[in-house]
Amino acid sequence: MSCTGTVDAVLSTNCRAADEPWLLESGGRGILLANFAAGRNYFDGRVVTQAGARRTVAPFYSAAAVEDQGRTFWLLALVDGRAQIVDASFETVGTIPGWGSDVAGVDAQCGSGSQFLATKAGDSNEPDAVQLFAFGNRVASPIAVPVTFSGPVMALWPLGGASVLAVERDLTTGRYAAYVLTVGCGG
Repeated sequence: MSCTGTVDAVLSTNCRAADEPWLLESGGRGILLANFAAGRNYFDGRVVTQAGARRTVAPFYSAAAVEDQGRTFWLLALVDGRAQIVDASFETVGTIPGWGSDVAGVDAQCGSGSQFLATKAGDSNEPDAVQLFAFGNRVASPIAVPVTFSGPVMALWPLGGASVLAVERDLTTGRYAAYVLTVGCGG
């Protein structure tokens, strides 16, 4: 659905069925248009690259752009529990097992390579963790200890710069809380 509205004296909305792509942004490294799967909580795999090329990849929950030796790559958190590494043409160049459903790129400029955050593998009925990784030589390497949460992280959204918004669901109350995670370089 796509809804528009106003908030004057009274909230007024007008909604209609839509199949317009979502804009996925990953720091300053890349933009991707992706179609959300109707009635699901993931993207169906139809994407449009920043250059305008249309591609089809495996269905995914989230995406983050990273750079390696001046080339752009995308990390896709697939619905089957793997992360897929694709090049700028969206050709598969590798996979990473054992991540959760959310990845988000940051522009932290710590050391060499690009940095991004990823959730751990698990389900929505257990505590979660978010970890910082660096991407170089087509490999993701952990560069910080995981930040643990008392419930599952339901979403990671890049906020620009070195910050990401993490949304957690409390396992006891079912309520949600949002946290800003900011990557700081140095020691």
